[in-house]
Amino acid sequence: MNALVALILIGALGFAMGRFLFLRPRPGTLYERFMLSGAEFLAIGAVIGPSGLQILDRWTLTNLEPFLILALSWIGLLLGIQLRWRHLIRFPWPYFQVSLVQGAVTLGLCFGALALLFFFWTPVVAAAADRWRAALCLGAVAALSSSTEAALHEPRAAKGGHVAGLLRFVPAIDPLVTLLGLGLLFSFWHSGRQAVGVEFSGFQWLLASVGGGLLLGSLFLLLLASVHQSDEAVLAVLGMAIFSGGLASVFHLSPLVVGLIQGILISNWRRQEDLLLNMLLKLERPLYVALLVLAGAAWRFDEPAGYLLAVLFIALRVGAKFLGVRTALAVTRLPFHVPGRWWLGLVPQGAMAIAVAVSYGLIYDDPLGRATFSAILLSTVVLTLLGRPLVHSALSDQEPAP
Repeated sequence: MNALVALILIGALGFAMGRFLFLRPRPGTLYERFMLSGAEFLAIGAVIGPSGLQILDRWTLTNLEPFLILALSWIGLLLGIQLRWRHLIRFPWPYFQVSLVQGAVTLGLCFGALALLFFFWTPVVAAAADRWRAALCLGAVAALSSSTEAALHEPRAAKGGHVAGLLRFVPAIDPLVTLLGLGLLFSFWHSGRQAVGVEFSGFQWLLASVGGGLLLGSLFLLLLASVHQSDEAVLAVLGMAIFSGGLASVFHLSPLVVGLIQGILISNWRRQEDLLLNMLLKLERPLYVALLVLAGAAWRFDEPAGYLLAVLFIALRVGAKFLGVRTALAVTRLPFHVPGRWWLGLVPQGAMAIAVAVSYGLIYDDPLGRATFSAILLSTVVLTLLGRPLVHSALSDQEPAP
């Protein structure tokens, strides 16, 4: 299929289904959970992709990579622009401690366990660097929690008072831990160290990620300063997202990380960021739908290694999340009691995991990398399907809000 035709069709599907499916989300039945998990879009992509009917072949998928880079840069910008300092300081510091400590401990435990496992065994033949990369990528995904689960269960969550509020707050912050891990991965296991004609160290590539995000964010601010109409702002955001994401991809860095740094700079410098945030939110769902379809098309579902790794990852992630939350609560003084099963509400990992998997898969296409990509897709769907009972269990023994 022609890449332009495929892009138009996937874009139309994204706009139509993104608005229809998320209009009134009611995660009651298993069918509704399935639809909200994004599994149907992954399935559509898998059916039409190279491993299925080959309507989208590998050549077409390669030509659609710029669209994927745009989507990743957009998601990073959206995440960063919501981290406004003057809004964040309204929350108590212990909330941030719980978020960051549980995310860091979960990442560290999962990364360490998988690195040790991969040292002795891997589901496919893999080089040492591939094993380290896969372990860190899965560890970074393990740190994530779904930001939508508590919102989807708002009637029950509203009765939980401060504890339910903490459950909604933590998933908004722990992506910072994930993207820090992703930045370290792309820097210290860089796939194109000679991309600029010199041999950079991992630390230098990390500085390039941060510095590039700050520089591009500054250019973005200058561009927005000359924009006076909404249609001009749309073009400016699209153009800057494409430019920054493409530049990050050329240097084998993550568009998610660069976009995040841009968004943080813009949101804390520009006073009219609400207009920009609303603009980014309007395209969030269609872009996610298109991202899921293309991720499904790139999925090698005929390779059994991904299924085995998914089972191992889910088991390790649940254990690491339990220990991460226990550690965070042990070292943090919260002004209220957190029930023992509260950590279950953080087990679903959300759609951001798919974005991390796509960002990883665009650069690393080794056999273990493909198994890692598959494991993230499968675990996201499974844990989203289990989200309702997990959140209900997490909130079932809380005292209602006064």
